[in-house]
Amino acid sequence: MCALTACATRSETGSDEATKFGQSVSADAPASMGTQTEKGDVTRAIAAKLVAEAGQGSQSAVSQLNSSAEAGNPWSLNALAYLYSKGVGVEKDQAKAFALLSQAAGSGNALALANLGDFYENGYGVVPIDFDKARTLYEKAADQGESVGQTKLGTMYLIGTGGRQDYSKAVKLFKKASDNGDAGGSTSLALAYLMGVDGQHAASEVTRLLKIGADKDIPVAKAYLASFYQNGQGVPLDRAKAFQLYSQAAEKGVDLGMLGAAQMLVNGQAGRVDLVEARRLFQQAATLGNADAQAKLTTLRSQM
Repeated sequence: MCALTACATRSETGSDEATKFGQSVSADAPASMGTQTEKGDVTRAIAAKLVAEAGQGSQSAVSQLNSSAEAGNPWSLNALAYLYSKGVGVEKDQAKAFALLSQAAGSGNALALANLGDFYENGYGVVPIDFDKARTLYEKAADQGESVGQTKLGTMYLIGTGGRQDYSKAVKLFKKASDNGDAGGSTSLALAYLMGVDGQHAASEVTRLLKIGADKDIPVAKAYLASFYQNGQGVPLDRAKAFQLYSQAAEKGVDLGMLGAAQMLVNGQAGRVDLVEARRLFQQAATLGNADAQAKLTTLRSQM
């Protein structure tokens, strides 16, 4: 169980890569995309494939997305916006990403509406933060059945960002997103269950949802799943697996991963004792504002 704000914040952090341009970077796609793209040729799945190829250094994929985006294809506009937002295959340019999403959203594309909402929620140095605008865009996307919008809107209800908290609406939206196959939605639903906002749920169900997120490389899902493997709840006890998941989450900047890995290094559950590495991880988590890590760091320093 974790504190409300802490869980919600980690949910946002963890689901970013899976949901911000989300299924446009994780959907299955045909193995061969060909060499020419027109406005009607690029589907969501093809755009996802081209993004993956761009991530592997293919400038041909970037060129195909550019050509299709210039023709107004909304999936290519979304995908190209992702590349610019992350600096993948192109120079990082958040303003360019925002402009591309605005163009795609103008056609009513639900994924673009959700991703544009993310800009208004977080600003990214491009636009003033506007929670009302973000919520409106998420609602428009969610109303079209877009799981990215459902997850982001659910998170706003969970935390109370820009308005009142509504746990019931949050859980309903997370369930819809999860049922639509969105890993971010599954992760957020698992965290909501851990917070107890929808009654008690079996550890096996929580771990099932976390595994969906972890399999899609969502760091916060890995961090929470690690705690279940560490204690043998809902899954077989496997501390080697727990340490691996904590470490992977830590590498992505998740404080819970840093805290968990450090504690396992202190008590020997990682297969070794390494107080120097543990101190480094506690320090990293404390720098991120984790009070538990700060307390453990103070204790560890007194013992070294």
